[in-house]
Amino acid sequence: MDPPFNDFPRAPYTESGESLDSGLGPSSGHIDFGTGYGDAFRGHMPRKDYERDLAGIRTCCYLEHDAIPQSLDFDLGMTVYDLPELQQLADAASQTIPPLNASQLSNLKVQLEAAQQQVDMQLRELFSASNGPQLLHLRSPSDLPTSPLGAFCCHMCKEEQSIYEELSFFKQHLEDMHGVQQWEYRCLQPDCTLTVPHQCEMKEHMGNAHEQSPSLYQLAESRIELPCPNFCETCSQPTATWDNFYQHANP
Repeated sequence: MDPPFNDFPRAPYTESGESLDSGLGPSSGHIDFGTGYGDAFRGHMPRKDYERDLAGIRTCCYLEHDAIPQSLDFDLGMTVYDLPELQQLADAASQTIPPLNASQLSNLKVQLEAAQQQVDMQLRELFSASNGPQLLHLRSPSDLPTSPLGAFCCHMCKEEQSIYEELSFFKQHLEDMHGVQQWEYRCLQPDCTLTVPHQCEMKEHMGNAHEQSPSLYQLAESRIELPCPNFCETCSQPTATWDNFYQHANP
């Protein structure tokens, strides 16, 4: 059984009664919760007990400040290694942007777009885990369907046309069901020609094949926009850009 709080071993003293540990008083032995906080606890905190309680969780991701566990209330599905960078971006986006030059603004835009891609990807994973988003199935494929305001209707589905309320889910449907893909990620290593459809796959590849942990900026640099479909599946009008293509699915 662990000793009571006040019975932890105390630091040795000199003949004058002065503590050799800057965190302990000269004679009382009380802990000073100032600069000596970490030093006083470093040798006495029962680290193994915490690791046993958190069995199955990589405690190195959550233990900070001398092995004191942090709150685990947030969604553990979130990639913990992305939290600091994403939090910094979120904090920066919530503030008024100071005057920046063109290069700084361009870099900031790239990082925010990369963060948005991660948010969209994790939203897709969360909805997939809960049996996916609710679809509205239309039974009249020969007629142009009337979709709810702001929804995206897939005109490539010939038998049952599906309507998605979120653009990210509509994009995922196009990719999974029809092979229509807006982005791909190409490895930045000069001797590697691998391309993958998702950012998370590129991040995994960089770690496994090249032993690197790419930053959000590097992942954004590896993203290549593919050509959009040449025309709308419903009205046969040309679609010059992806935005124009999505507008046809969102009347």
